[in-house]
Amino acid sequence: MTKQVIPSELLGNISGELIQLAEIVEGLGEALCGDEQVLSKHLSQLQSVDLVSQSLRCQAGLLASDNAIADIEKVSLQDLQDRLSKGLECLR
Repeated sequence: MTKQVIPSELLGNISGELIQLAEIVEGLGEALCGDEQVLSKHLSQLQSVDLVSQSLRCQAGLLASDNAIADIEKVSLQDLQDRLSKGLECLR
């Protein structure tokens, strides 16, 4: 089976879509945080909403990167960085 190279234009488009999703998720989180009752009852879930947004932005950045392999080390979410790095073990 031959591996297919994904054109950089498509990767850029996918990156842009992930950024748009991150913005939607952030807006949802901000709206929910504006409600004191929701905030007090669902703080950990709202933190998860923020985590999803951050993860989407990190992954979008990697897709748009000229050197995604090197840039995995710059991923600010350690758990995500660890999971992504495991996929590189075959290259070492």
